[in-house]
Amino acid sequence: MSMIQGQDAVKKKLLTAIEKKRLPSSMLFLGPSGVGKQMMAWAVAQIFLCENPSSSQEACGQCGNCHRVALHQNENILFVEPRGTAIQVEQSRQMIEFFSSRLWGKARFIIINEAHRFNVQAANALLKVLEEPPPESYFILLAPTKAGVLPTIRSRTQVFPFGTLPKKTLQSLLQRTDWVIEAAHGRMDLAQTLLEKEEWRQVVFGALQELLKTTSPRKAYAALEENIRDSEFALFAAQVLQLFFRDVFLRKRVPGCSVIHKDQESLLQAFVQTFSIEDILTFFQQAINLEKAVHSHWDKGLFMDQWLHQIEDLRTHQREGV
Repeated sequence: MSMIQGQDAVKKKLLTAIEKKRLPSSMLFLGPSGVGKQMMAWAVAQIFLCENPSSSQEACGQCGNCHRVALHQNENILFVEPRGTAIQVEQSRQMIEFFSSRLWGKARFIIINEAHRFNVQAANALLKVLEEPPPESYFILLAPTKAGVLPTIRSRTQVFPFGTLPKKTLQSLLQRTDWVIEAAHGRMDLAQTLLEKEEWRQVVFGALQELLKTTSPRKAYAALEENIRDSEFALFAAQVLQLFFRDVFLRKRVPGCSVIHKDQESLLQAFVQTFSIEDILTFFQQAINLEKAVHSHWDKGLFMDQWLHQIEDLRTHQREGV
């Protein structure tokens, strides 16, 4: 558990409970994705299953059990995820059967990812064992928010809240201090996604740069045309554009303020100088609409083409003093 960065308050609470042999039998880890909930769940199980735990309640990380936990292959841990859109009643029966067997002699853990996606029948089938698991048997449920978890499940668990990771933690893990840290909002999974799609980000900014220097939006659209009909790219582009126009708005209102896309300073200033607050808010709303278009399966290429024409019309009005 010492290898987990961030979440110090949760870590301390769990280690104290383990040391005093008062770990709740049913726990609910709440927080956004990418902040360490699942890693913490496996670390708790590893402490119990370790063959040579330290006096400070840390797993040795070297024994056979520790290695199998690290590989997510330990026989005493059942990892459950939704099948399709929900956790099904058959999976609840599998969990009950797992806890009814004493084949392995040590503590047993069931880690349930996306516990907010239980269907009602599956939840009802599990309530009795969730409320009173067998000795040395532990549930660890993972979910983004308390509100999303069924009340019947929520009332039978002890909640451990996980916050987003501090910027310093992300900087230490990723060994970088640039826009990714700002845009990730304290989530490691989002930071990794942003890093993987850096090339796409440059495509989006290339289109914006082309738009500012050309009299025709066709050249700007050409920079996007190859990718924009890909829903994954379109969704990413919409999110980058929202963050970018947020930055432009902030710079328009408070010159010199901190922004996410610090490496695009010249582009930010060009938009600040070219467009009004009202225009920038319009662009921001259109970026939101593009995200909606992706989710609603609209023609993303046509939508983007119309949007670029709208920006060009605003530029024309600016030049003509309208």
